[in-house]
Amino acid sequence: MEIILRSSVKKKKFRIYSNNVEEIEYIARRYKIPEERLIYEAMLGRKVKDNHSDELDKLNREINTLLKEMFRMESEWAGLRYWVYLYIKENRGYAISLAGVLARNKNLRHLMKIEGKHNEISELVDKHLWM
Repeated sequence: MEIILRSSVKKKKFRIYSNNVEEIEYIARRYKIPEERLIYEAMLGRKVKDNHSDELDKLNREINTLLKEMFRMESEWAGLRYWVYLYIKENRGYAISLAGVLARNKNLRHLMKIEGKHNEISELVDKHLWM
């Protein structure tokens, strides 16, 4: 639903989402107020305290406690993520060193004409190098 609010000089066009349209239409019909005027008053924030405010306050407090808990857990998780990042970097460094040792070993095996490969270690090195 789109609503056009007219002031003395300008026109403003607003889109109201479908979940609010029925409520706005119901209130406008019940109190015989134009929908534009109802939305205008709602936008100005002229609110009357009603008996639902206690429920809203309770929900707001619950939301705030959940947000505090979320931020606390996120701060703990951030530290763990940092340590994981450090371990990944350290493992990558070890993998680079191990790749050099494997290349040297391969060269020596070639010079000594010894058959054999280190497939498992090579796969492990590739895994840590390309993470």
